[in-house]
Amino acid sequence: MYPTDPAIWSTVLAPTGTMEGFLTTTSPLVSSSLLAPYITDEDKVHHHSAFGSDYSAPCTWYVRGISSLGVEEEKDSIKNGKIKEKIGKETLMIATVNDPVGSPERARMGMQAGVEGGLAGGKLAIVEVDSGHWVMLQRAEETNRILEEFFENGVKGVGKSRFKASL
Repeated sequence: MYPTDPAIWSTVLAPTGTMEGFLTTTSPLVSSSLLAPYITDEDKVHHHSAFGSDYSAPCTWYVRGISSLGVEEEKDSIKNGKIKEKIGKETLMIATVNDPVGSPERARMGMQAGVEGGLAGGKLAIVEVDSGHWVMLQRAEETNRILEEFFENGVKGVGKSRFKASL
């Protein structure tokens, strides 16, 4: 799940059916050599105690997105006023520039569309980080620094040196 080379996502983990094959046929010794260096022995123990060999729960997020599960319920909630169509609060998006799983461009466009006023409306900050899919693990210190800036100063004070206003 946390490969040393993000390109592994494109070839081994993301294509339909490949992750299951990888998980069921790859030995622990081989898979350990593919793990990113930021995964510690303590992380491995915690990960295996939480998931064992059952990855159905963490994969549900992706299944939901691919299958459009819950879309009708969300539309009904918007129509009935239970939730708003767009985010009206200040919002931070930490975009990764080397994510082969989720297109950073598509994510930025989604956030632009999903936050009232987008970037021009002053409620959205998008900070790009040179990271793969797991930015909070791969660039933990930088991610925490960005979050601290956002929590302390809001949209206007976050990531000034890294802020990207264009899509």
